[in-house]
Amino acid sequence: MKHKWSLLTIVIFLMVVGCDVRNYGTATQDGPLIEESNLNLLTTPTEPNNSGQIGETKEQVSDISAIINKLLDVNHRYSALEGKIVITFEATGEKELVELVIEEPSRFYVKHIFDSKTPGRFEESINDGTNVQIKGPDAKILQLTPANNGTLLPIGGVNELLNPGMFIYDAINSGQTTLKGGEKFLDRDSTVIVINRKEGKLGNKLTIWFDNQAGIILKIVSLDGDKPLQTIAFDQIKFTDKANEEKFKDMEFKNNNTN
Repeated sequence: MKHKWSLLTIVIFLMVVGCDVRNYGTATQDGPLIEESNLNLLTTPTEPNNSGQIGETKEQVSDISAIINKLLDVNHRYSALEGKIVITFEATGEKELVELVIEEPSRFYVKHIFDSKTPGRFEESINDGTNVQIKGPDAKILQLTPANNGTLLPIGGVNELLNPGMFIYDAINSGQTTLKGGEKFLDRDSTVIVINRKEGKLGNKLTIWFDNQAGIILKIVSLDGDKPLQTIAFDQIKFTDKANEEKFKDMEFKNNNTN
């Protein structure tokens, strides 16, 4: 695999304009892929103050647009998030790792490991709320102005999970969408949908796990028929009130105090 951040990546980052769920606990991935037709999790009414729940009524379950509306507001559904995402290329078994800390509305730290077998080769980026810095494998630091959506990540390739409003409307309208039901993923309630679409670079089907409260995507599997091609999924996830301040420190400051 060949990876490096490019001018095109930075341009896209600067051009995209984006739009709190307080749920605590840490989990690691150990659940099954999908259970067919378990709709009880989706149709059970929730408490009035649980506004982050996707699929609060039977009417919402039958209306995909209701789910989309929830996802478009994801940046206001949680305060801070820490996690690890694994990108798996099913044909070769190669894996990329993305470790991240997000604090809404405008701060992040992200570390992108290009190959899980060589964890010492990586790139990382921070947004301290004022400036964005990207440090490549060569340790050179690039300074950027933050995008309007302060949690839009310039590296890692996982913005679809954290900012589903960027792509979900087009994805759902690109083919036939089926609501599969509810499932526990990383100890969190999720809604699973399958999108059958025209053949693309990553097959003709997407299976997507949405977090019912936070509205983020927990997992995406791209398939060709029933054959998985690529999986992007949280391996660990934790929601908190406040992120660790150390994660957002200036990279040049950290470098000078490490040497």
